[in-house]
Amino acid sequence: MMKLLTLLHVLLLAAAAPEAASGAPVIYAHRGDGAGAPENTLLAFENAWALGAGGIECDVRITLDGKLACIHNATTLEVANGGPDMIVAESLHADLRRIDLGQGQRIPTLEAVLARMPEGKKILIDIKCTDQEKGILDPRFLPALERVLKNSKLPPKDITLICFHQHVIADCRERWPDHDAIWLIDPRKRPPLAEIHAGLKASGASGVGYPAHPQVADDPETRGAMKALGAQGLSLLCWTLPDQDEAATAMQFIGLGTGIVVTNDIKAVRAALGPVNKEKTQPREKNHPLQ
Repeated sequence: MMKLLTLLHVLLLAAAAPEAASGAPVIYAHRGDGAGAPENTLLAFENAWALGAGGIECDVRITLDGKLACIHNATTLEVANGGPDMIVAESLHADLRRIDLGQGQRIPTLEAVLARMPEGKKILIDIKCTDQEKGILDPRFLPALERVLKNSKLPPKDITLICFHQHVIADCRERWPDHDAIWLIDPRKRPPLAEIHAGLKASGASGVGYPAHPQVADDPETRGAMKALGAQGLSLLCWTLPDQDEAATAMQFIGLGTGIVVTNDIKAVRAALGPVNKEKTQPREKNHPLQ
């Protein structure tokens, strides 16, 4: 743990992301309040608002009939409570809706989630590829997302798109330059700085995101890469891991410059923040700093 905290001090002091530098961080509920309700459901998101989350993060996949469903995995096995194991991409949303996720909750559409967003709150939309490992995105996904965004009353500043694949982020930035799009980087893959820098410049990503993973502390190359990227003025996003003290980890990230924190424990993180937890929208430069 001490090695990890020392690492965070080194890489985040140089980062000074725009959100953190100009005001309080925004705390997002990872898949909503998964402790009090089934993850990625309307109840989980409502609970997150009740707990004071500044935003929510939800995972989105496309169904056979072109609906954008809020579910993390490619199949329903882990959320179906013994119900049918269905492949999301090969199932109609109406059929997916028949699965009781618990507490009477069903798999919602992204459109339904956006329609219930309180004023001034934010959302991170995690775009899930049909083949997540290879980064193959269903060609219907972005057109479907375009329709949903067009019909939403939320301003672009409150909707941020995130994905692990840089080509998806590039497509998002080209389609929706007014929306922030953050490229999620897995430090366990240890990409070299030149590769990350090239990917960010090519994609036009407005920020980078990474997990607080112990391997980060053991990899000098990754430490140097993150420090250099933060120095470029990119927004920094992190998501805490459930096997850690999430409040302590979040406070380390926040205290050293991270402006976007995604956590499974909103209550604990907000309690740790205390009176400084006054999330607010920060103005952002839309021009990519690496261009």
